[in-house]
Amino acid sequence: MRKIVFLGICLNVLFGCINQSGNENIQSISEEDFKEHIQLREERKVTKEMLNVRNFFVQDSFLIINNSRKDSLFMVFDLATFKCLHSWGRRGHGPNEHGLFTHTIKLSSDSFQIADFSRFRIDTYALPRFNLVSESKIINERKERALRHIPQKLLTDGHYYYYDVFIKHELFLSKWQNGKTPEEIYDFGKYKKKYKSSSFYWGCLGLNKEHNRIVYAYKYLRRFDLLDLDGNYIKTVEINPYPVVHERGKNLDREKSTMCYMAVRTSANSFYIYYLGYTVDELEAKGRKIATYIEEFDWNGNPVNRYKLNRVISDFEIINNEEQVSFIAIDEENDAPLVIYRKNEE
Repeated sequence: MRKIVFLGICLNVLFGCINQSGNENIQSISEEDFKEHIQLREERKVTKEMLNVRNFFVQDSFLIINNSRKDSLFMVFDLATFKCLHSWGRRGHGPNEHGLFTHTIKLSSDSFQIADFSRFRIDTYALPRFNLVSESKIINERKERALRHIPQKLLTDGHYYYYDVFIKHELFLSKWQNGKTPEEIYDFGKYKKKYKSSSFYWGCLGLNKEHNRIVYAYKYLRRFDLLDLDGNYIKTVEINPYPVVHERGKNLDREKSTMCYMAVRTSANSFYIYYLGYTVDELEAKGRKIATYIEEFDWNGNPVNRYKLNRVISDFEIINNEEQVSFIAIDEENDAPLVIYRKNEE
């Protein structure tokens, strides 16, 4: 009996070491494993304002947009009427202007932040008045690498900030508290061993504090990784049919490789990933009015629903209501880029 117990302990230790050494725990699924396949209908929302959306999010009854333009960098819309309630911000080098590396971030139910890594400051705004309530200087104790930490995507759990960042052509996930040294919590080791460049495996970041989960979905690999908030690897979910990644020397061939997961959004019980499923060459041949999908998973990585859109979008956000989930998307090829997607009426 003692030998059996000892053997069991040894096996647990062995498999624990194997998992920590970089081997993957892969759950393989197919498109047919989603519970429902739901067709969505499009409602175009026209506004009087000129939009050039860099990133955006929905908070309470507001749509908050970070524009990629010289003025009116930030706009707040009423989600029911799409009337612009407030706009502010200019790009430049002045004390109240913003630089290129600026992120808008959900903070709480009644506040949001604008983090400007060009001007090294974080501004906090209150809802519903959109008034500036605090200004903080971005302080990074890592002197030799401070300027290299320019986040690709920046999220917060209310205490720490999480972001993906390129350093010397390598990709890392970092966890950071303002005033402290950023901690690199995930180095994509298994991908670095397989691919010569991080262009093969960079992707989209999402998180949920209550479920203690990070999801990282890959733009040219039809898979995502689940981690905890300390960066400990949990598992990988891979969806079939799986595309072929094409190389061009040491780099990714972006024209011939299929673009997979292009955006991630999260809710209390699910996360949603936008699946494109075409190469650049295919998009040029077929145009942008072709079927794409938003795929929903629970926080254990199990497939829930698959939503069909009628066009290519550049980003999306979840609109929660009591009856069913709906989405707001950005169609950057249209002069009226705001699109609402809801379930087709029976």
